[in-house]
Amino acid sequence: MTGERMRRFSIVVLAVLLFLLPASSGAEEGREKDVFGSFSGREGKPTHITADHLEAYRAKEMAVFSGNVVAKQDDWVLHSDTLTFYFEKPESSGGGGPGNREGGTEVSRIEARGNVRITQGERIVTGEKAVFHRREQKTIVTGNPVLREGENIIEGDRVIVFMEEKRGVVEGTRGKRVSATIHPEEKKEEKKRE
Repeated sequence: MTGERMRRFSIVVLAVLLFLLPASSGAEEGREKDVFGSFSGREGKPTHITADHLEAYRAKEMAVFSGNVVAKQDDWVLHSDTLTFYFEKPESSGGGGPGNREGGTEVSRIEARGNVRITQGERIVTGEKAVFHRREQKTIVTGNPVLREGENIIEGDRVIVFMEEKRGVVEGTRGKRVSATIHPEEKKEEKKRE
């Protein structure tokens, strides 16, 4: 994409997001100030999303980034084939739809699909689908999810992360039990010295 086309595309994306995202002067009664909310304490940090394509549907109150999607916020990075934002009117809102700057909308759910990879430092989560539920402050990863931190690996059928509780659950099924390979700390420290 040429520089001029990229600049125009960026302006269009910005206009679409400003149209769909809520207008607020900060956090409202504990609600997040940014798109990904309190994903590990990143409240108030800017989010940068790049993709090959963006479609926004006002009537459906959703926006879909597709093709080589990369979303970055602080030290957190998400890669996926598509990233879909679902919006809803806040409970205290007077209504008015996604374009109404008075009533506004807020993100209710974010879905990443296809070749999902989420990284933060040494932590890496992969799977085919990740869904962030804003109200419940939980993320569910499915489609052969694998969690890695350094050499430690945990696999299961479904991973649920409860952000506010700072707790995670890895579920297995009859056909796919939970599997974990954990390396002792002493071994890690010895390798660092070598």
